[in-house]
Amino acid sequence: MSLLLLNGSVIMNNDEIKIHLNDFDGPLELLLHLIKQSKMDIYDINIKDITSQYVNLLNKMKKLNIDIAGEFFVMAANLMKIKSQMLLAEETEQETEEDPREDLVAQLIEYKKYKRAALVLKQKERERNHLHSRGIYINRNENSIEEDEFQISLLKNAWEKLIRRKAITQDVPVGKINEWNYEIPNQMKLIENKLKDSLKHEIKFCDLLKSNAPLEELVTDFLALLTLIKQKRVWIMQVKIDDDIIIKGV
Repeated sequence: MSLLLLNGSVIMNNDEIKIHLNDFDGPLELLLHLIKQSKMDIYDINIKDITSQYVNLLNKMKKLNIDIAGEFFVMAANLMKIKSQMLLAEETEQETEEDPREDLVAQLIEYKKYKRAALVLKQKERERNHLHSRGIYINRNENSIEEDEFQISLLKNAWEKLIRRKAITQDVPVGKINEWNYEIPNQMKLIENKLKDSLKHEIKFCDLLKSNAPLEELVTDFLALLTLIKQKRVWIMQVKIDDDIIIKGV
């Protein structure tokens, strides 16, 4: 098996495998590619074979002194752990209630859903831009339930990250209850006004909900944003998994 470096991408070549590592957002996407390339059933992964392919790829890259994100090594360790658990079960002829591959399969399925939803949103964004250039109004009420669920899921993940960041950077007084000075309808108007005032009628999630703001304000703003999404008055998008969420006005 040979390894070629082309335009900053890694390509492993034999009769079956060609991989451009830069084309993958992370280890789950690379793993899905290997599974598909090997024509495996995602619900019945040959963990021994897929681990060998994955680890061999990383080893070849290390020999070429190619930088590899730490998350790829974490996945390699996880694959080897699953492989060892399955080998141990075979050697001892023990039947386990849970398949060691179960969590990995769940992650892969969830990631596939994310990728499909991201493609749908990207296509809708292209259609939206095309129609707007012709002066045609798009009715967001025609959005699918799946897209709504995806947007809310994105928002939930962003909120959890924000709260974790706030917990790390700020000391929250114990036993102190602040007077609630924020109302959802007022914050909804505030968000819409910010969108109207922005050049592209869009704002970043991190610019709207700042971790140094009072918790009462953050909670109310989040609920206001959630309400606006459900009412189809705004929508959100995320280009890549680690990118900040963009809030757009309709």
